[in-house]
Amino acid sequence: MSIWLSHQLKTYLRRIDSLIVDTKDLVQKIRHIPIKRCTVLIKCDVKDFYLSGDHFDLTLAVSNFLEFFKVDCDKKGIIMDCLEFLLDNQFVQKPSTPGKDGTPESAEDRYHRLCNCWQVLRGTGMGLPHSGEVADAAMFASNELLWTHNVAIREHHEITFYGRYRDDIIIIGDNIKKAHDFFDGLRKGSKFFELKLEEFSLVSVRFLQVTIEKNVQKGCIDIRPFRKKSNQGIPLEITSSHPFATHRGWPISLVRNLRSISSSVGIAKEAKDELVQHFLHNGASPLTVHLMKGTDLLAMNYNGKSTDNVPKVWFTVSFHPIWFEALRKAIGKINCDIQLSRILGELFGRVFQIRIAWKAGGQKICDRLVNL
Repeated sequence: MSIWLSHQLKTYLRRIDSLIVDTKDLVQKIRHIPIKRCTVLIKCDVKDFYLSGDHFDLTLAVSNFLEFFKVDCDKKGIIMDCLEFLLDNQFVQKPSTPGKDGTPESAEDRYHRLCNCWQVLRGTGMGLPHSGEVADAAMFASNELLWTHNVAIREHHEITFYGRYRDDIIIIGDNIKKAHDFFDGLRKGSKFFELKLEEFSLVSVRFLQVTIEKNVQKGCIDIRPFRKKSNQGIPLEITSSHPFATHRGWPISLVRNLRSISSSVGIAKEAKDELVQHFLHNGASPLTVHLMKGTDLLAMNYNGKSTDNVPKVWFTVSFHPIWFEALRKAIGKINCDIQLSRILGELFGRVFQIRIAWKAGGQKICDRLVNL
């Protein structure tokens, strides 16, 4: 039921432009915003995002949210019944705690702990599938709908961008005083969510996985990947039992992700060099470092995907040396790109894959493979 409610609310939350899906979505939305010398960057936080508002307030806010999107009455009734049931049946209990000397919990203590349950009277609940979507819908209906979603108010305060990812909010404005007034209006209009100003800068702010910097000379925003101090990012040991694909693909995916959260290739290359140095400092294997250095950022677009639009055909067959030689000879006679994962097949499985670029001889290759 919780998952179903989450899915239903997501259908309408996706239509709100101010809600940020992830860091890549943030980069796509702000990288073309023009910047002036007086542009201000504001970051604020919603305190106790998942634990704010009693159940009546949350139910009323979600009801207004569904009315805004003109949801069918019957469907709205089912969603509201589901929400009320989940909110009214949330309970917590004291976790199991061993004794001071490390002895396990006694049967008597466990009996008293299980009998002492407390009903949750405020918030959407921590860690439940529907918690984030209910809080997002309540925040939008009770705070943002009449203020940040109002185009006239944003234009009056010269706000060029407003975005929120769960309890983190970023505001970009071209007037310092008006931008501060815009935040004050949002905070004062909040009914049961408490907003706190974290950063108010004319230079840069950190938001999600990136640092957003003003580039006044170019009149645009520079977006740089940011590694939190709590992010260890220690490379996998080459002797670990992870699959070979993980050892090979994980560092490459990290490098590719840098392009999708950077505003330019140059910034992505700087972040790539820093990441490689971090891996070297933490004892990464030579193979891992080689794969990271060999990953081409120019071949990646802003979504972190290859810009090579040539369709590929994949064949998976049982590995055998005779098969390998036969396929190599059959495909080698035709002018095409081919990659045979022979080592993978020999060492880590009984199958290997063939990737063929679908060029001039693509159909002939298929005919040859069928006839083998």
